[in-house]
Amino acid sequence: MSIRIIHHWACSGGTIICRAIANLHNVVLLSEVHPLAYLRLAKAEASYSPTDIIQQLCLPQNGADPVLCVAAWRGAITALAQKVAENNKVLVLRNHSHIDFFTGAQPETEHFVTRTLQDTQAIDALLTVRHPLDSWISIQRQAWDRHFRFGTFEEFCRRAILLVQASERLPIVRYEEFTINPERGIQVICGCLHIEPNCTQPLRLDAVSLSGDSGRSSNRIRPRTRRPIPEAVQAEIQEMNSLSDVSPYQRLCTMLGYNPDPAAQHPFLSDTHQPTAILPVIH
Repeated sequence: MSIRIIHHWACSGGTIICRAIANLHNVVLLSEVHPLAYLRLAKAEASYSPTDIIQQLCLPQNGADPVLCVAAWRGAITALAQKVAENNKVLVLRNHSHIDFFTGAQPETEHFVTRTLQDTQAIDALLTVRHPLDSWISIQRQAWDRHFRFGTFEEFCRRAILLVQASERLPIVRYEEFTINPERGIQVICGCLHIEPNCTQPLRLDAVSLSGDSGRSSNRIRPRTRRPIPEAVQAEIQEMNSLSDVSPYQRLCTMLGYNPDPAAQHPFLSDTHQPTAILPVIH
């Protein structure tokens, strides 16, 4: 029995990729999960949540104890994975990595969801990424840059580097390549996560609804042109590049095979980029 986990940062195309994965007939997918999500709220409020055990554990009268939250999480995921496997299906968790790396004053250095499950479950995981500049433009539009200290593009890149380093042994799927040929992309993902693909079933994204759909929503997967780059972001890139031979932005782009030039065209890959860690580049 194995649990599959998808990691990515916000505004990186993770929702559209996970909608495609959830389209597979043998997949049960939970979107944006994290056992400590409610504890990061300033005040957990009581609401009608008869099936949300963890939310109720976060209420003040129950102590808001992260140990209890993790215990409930582990028990639920373990039991669910077992039952899903008995039905000849696979459980896929879309990790809410944003909580670990992009909230608060200090980012984590590992995936908390993985840490809570790895001693009891076999885990297959992958990291999906998008060009950091495009992600940052969308993050600012959502005002999610306010979630972490400083809220600058440079700080975002530093935190994204930590996420990539925490995923260094995992295969990587680039969002831009996925949009060029999503059918091929699903085959790549299924091969990585050991999921049997629906070889003859077309993608039907209209049948799948997930949280986190913050971008240019559509039921059609296709390449996207880059949004206009705000002048303040262009100025920050220039300042970063002037202060260091290799800025955090340049380092992150190099790690992922992206061209750091803001004028680059889709799929925004560098001239010397290497194939992703799973299979040759998707064409």
